[in-house]
Amino acid sequence: MRFSEEDEYVIVIPLESESDEHCIDAIKTLASRVDDSLASRACGGEFKVFFRLPGGAGQEPQTLSEKMFFQAVADRGPPFRGSLESLIERYCDHVVEHLYSDPDEAEGLFAFAAFALARIAPEQLELFDRFGDLCDQEHEHVYARHTVRELLSVSPYNEARHEFAIKFMAKEFYNSVDEYDVWRGYGVFDNAKNTHSPAAYARLVHSVADNISPDYSENSRLGLIAFDYLEEAFESFERNGRHGAAGFRTPWEREFFANLRDLSLEKQ
Repeated sequence: MRFSEEDEYVIVIPLESESDEHCIDAIKTLASRVDDSLASRACGGEFKVFFRLPGGAGQEPQTLSEKMFFQAVADRGPPFRGSLESLIERYCDHVVEHLYSDPDEAEGLFAFAAFALARIAPEQLELFDRFGDLCDQEHEHVYARHTVRELLSVSPYNEARHEFAIKFMAKEFYNSVDEYDVWRGYGVFDNAKNTHSPAAYARLVHSVADNISPDYSENSRLGLIAFDYLEEAFESFERNGRHGAAGFRTPWEREFFANLRDLSLEKQ
């Protein structure tokens, strides 16, 4: 897409230097520019954010993309927490549809800001759940592949993180990551078996199912459609040997799926 700084779907934030203080000020300035008009100003669902550094002696000003800026911020720690929270909160408060910073790369608007916040404040699960609801579940990749992986790498899980993991699986970002990869690769299974019996975790899955959209559970034989798909993946792996023995259900998982099925039958 061709664009200029005068386009209404472009924001350029002055950045005095790359010091923590000036980067935090730039994030606060950006947050102040997020309002109800953001989505209507987007062009085909795309919105561009840049940060402009002044040029040095005899040098041209340097322009950082949203991605470049927030990737640099991600490892700079707690001083950035407040400004990043404010940005993501304002985005969730004022935007009601998914927007992209780079649709060709499947990168949602502020996706890398959310990832930076996940590094710094992984306990802010309710805010990340709200942000995830604004991501394009069929096409956006950064949230599902990177931000959620970061959030679910925190161990041991408390109950809130278990519920977040189940809700994320239920919402099926299927073009980004499948149920098996989240269950086994993101740490959900390891934390589930370490903190819950199969029966207790099955009850938790059904509790989550009772409190989210019925679209995620309608006609499910196990309580949530995502767990139907997860069981089917295991059955396929066990038939064709994909992943070898690592792709087989453990005794804990077999009991868990049986408990899910029993709870679903009780609800009928």
